Amino acid sequence: MRTAVDNLYLYDPQFEAGAKSFLSSVGGSSTTYAIPSFAALTNALNSFTNVKLVIFDTHGAPGRMWLPDGTNVEGLDFMMINKNAVFLANDARLLFYGCNIAEGKAGDTFLSEVAQNMLYGKGGTVGGTTVSNISFQIGSFSTEAYMMPLSFGRLKVKRYSKQAAEIGALTIDRHGFRR
Repeated sequence: MRTAVDNLYLYDPQFEAGAKSFLSSVGGSSTTYAIPSFAALTNALNSFTNVKLVIFDTHGAPGRMWLPDGTNVEGLDFMMINKNAVFLANDARLLFYGCNIAEGKAGDTFLSEVAQNMLYGKGGTVGGTTVSNISFQIGSFSTEAYMMPLSFGRLKVKRYSKQAAEIGALTIDRHGFRR
């Protein structure tokens, strides 16, 4: 049975503190799900329905995210994973926190392939950062991921039509200014 949630935070178990912080700050119809492996990622994407926002808090490199079991997940891999047409709501938002995932041509390809395999028939937005990210944890206090201070980092966000065609793009620096 699939569970309907508005916000889904998928995370490397190493980033559990960020997942807890997300729940306490967002609340409402939200949940978190640890994804230590490709099998867990597949299970997560087939366990929920009508999701409006998905955050992937994992490690990354240009054009891929990677999971604790060593799996590199590229944009085309979402074609095999997402067999559930009811997973995402219309105009869903997908955000990748992993370091450098949206960097360069490989990052653009990743965002486009994720859109083609996740947003076709739905439309929506896919985004990721172009630099290393950090989070802080001191005792029970923790933060979500942030772009490295003093970096020239950017958040790259692309909007896609229901046919998964890119219809807009925006790049924002770490201070919120358009670039």
